[in-house]
Formats: sequence, structure tokens, C-alpha cells
Amino acid sequence: MDIKPGEGPVLRVAGMDALLGFPKDRTADLISKWELPSEKVSQPIENIILVKHAKDGRGQLTSRYLTEDQAMTFIEELSAEVLKEPERGAAVRRETLQSKIGIAFEHFRTKMDTSPQRRNPK
Repeated sequence: MDIKPGEGPVLRVAGMDALLGFPKDRTADLISKWELPSEKVSQPIENIILVKHAKDGRGQLTSRYLTEDQAMTFIEELSAEVLKEPERGAAVRRETLQSKIGIAFEHFRTKMDTSPQRRNPK
């Protein structure tokens, strides 16, 4: 997840691929195919966890992102066939995925800080 300046947290499309166990760019392909909305963020505030990725330039994996609402809509649109589940199992999986996404966005909104130096050390 990254931050869209002035708007808040966004989820990388590559992150959605990882969450769903999709191959690279599968989410982007489905978004385009289904004509779902997504965001292009020209200068996201990134949280690069792996120093190796930051050093070799792979920190920015994509410029396409999903807001929380867009991510929830995307999950809702996933068919049982795409999820490789029977319809009942797909419904449960969609609910579980939406719950995880909601938790991630809430955590990011409340816990992530672009400037930890602002915090008062105690």
C-alpha cells in the first residue's frame, strides 16, 4: 500500500495480485476488461519494505492503484470461475477478502505516518 498525496491510502494493483495469488498484471487486465475504475498516481508516497527493492529501482512496481472503494468493488466483481471456487465458496472468499482489505486500509490510515519524527518520543 502507498499514499496518494492529499487523498490517503491506496492499494497497488500488484498488491491485489499478491493477495489473490494471481500472476503479475492479472488484476490490471481484469480491471481493464471489466472497465472498472482505478487510480493513476504519479508521485505516490511509497513504503518500501525491502531495501534491496529500493536500491535496484523496483520499489515502484506500478502506477495503477485502487482506493478502498475500488478494491471492494473489484472483489465483488470476481466470479467464482476467476476465484476457482464453487459459487458458495466464492461468496465466502469474497467476504473474507473484503474484510482483509478493510482491515488493511483502516490500519494504514491509523498507524502509518509519513514522518515518524513528528511523534513525541516517550
